[in-house]
Amino acid sequence: ARTLPCVVERVPVAPSSTPNEVDATTIITQQNMRFLLKEGRNRQIRRMCASLGLEVTHLHRVSFAGVSLDGCEGVGEWAVL
Repeated sequence: ARTLPCVVERVPVAPSSTPNEVDATTIITQQNMRFLLKEGRNRQIRRMCASLGLEVTHLHRVSFAGVSLDGCEGVGEWAVL
């Protein structure tokens, strides 16, 4: 079943002084992307990226059902709802 459309944006990555090198011929490149979903399904972002040949290494949810992480700066911090 199809879901509602989503918006995808590329987010600039701060340049590092040297790229991460796996060996002499392979260099890892990293791109951050922001997905704005109105309706999400199980593993939807991972599946969309896989269909384009992209590997997802990390996901970070910033809001859900109107509740956001505003005011929570570190791991384990909480805020009154």
